[in-house]
Parts: sequence; C-alpha cells; structure tokens
Amino acid sequence: MLHLVSVDTSEEADEISQRFHASGVPVFVEPDLTRTDPSVRSAAFGHRIHIWLEEQLDDAKRLLRDPQYEVVAPLMSQSSMAPWISMTLEAKGLGTGLKRSGSIGWRASAPLA
Repeated sequence: MLHLVSVDTSEEADEISQRFHASGVPVFVEPDLTRTDPSVRSAAFGHRIHIWLEEQLDDAKRLLRDPQYEVVAPLMSQSSMAPWISMTLEAKGLGTGLKRSGSIGWRASAPLA
C-alpha cells in the first residue's frame, strides 16, 4: 500500500474512495491519528488514503487532482479483489481491525502498523 493523501473529514475520504472505486483504483482508508487531540485519545481528526498498487500511483495522483480523469488501466472491481486484498493483508500481519465499507473500499478501525 502507498499513502496517497490525508484528508480532514470522513465526507472527503468517502468522496475520494467512491470516485477511485468507480474509476478502478482500489483504495484503503484509515484514521489519521497523527492529528489527534491529546486530550481526546480516541478521536481521529482526519483520514489517510492509500492505494493498493504502485502501478496505479500516477493514475491515482491525476484522479485526485482531476475528478474527470480517466484511468489508463483500471482494475477489476473491489468486490472481486476482496480475496486478494485479504490474503495480502494477512500475509503482512495487517488483517485485524479491517472491514469493508460498503462498496467504497476498505477501512481500518485503527491505524495500521
């Protein structure tokens, strides 16, 4: 996974995630606890968005800047990628605390190590 961008709100994260999913660029969203208020330990004030494949980095950057950009080599849908994503995460020891978030991608309940 490659970090693409950090955003301030869940709404921003959902919009980007939905746009990328529709364009064939699978993403992973996790809370950004680097921007957490120390007095409220459980509150995340942002989200980090990652792409799964390095090969899609250029497309992802362009799609982030231009919502109308057409991805050169879109991947299959995330639902058909789910087994591959799960195996990849488990192999890296990152499978706990993840859940599918509807059709918009994967979300972590806590930051990944």
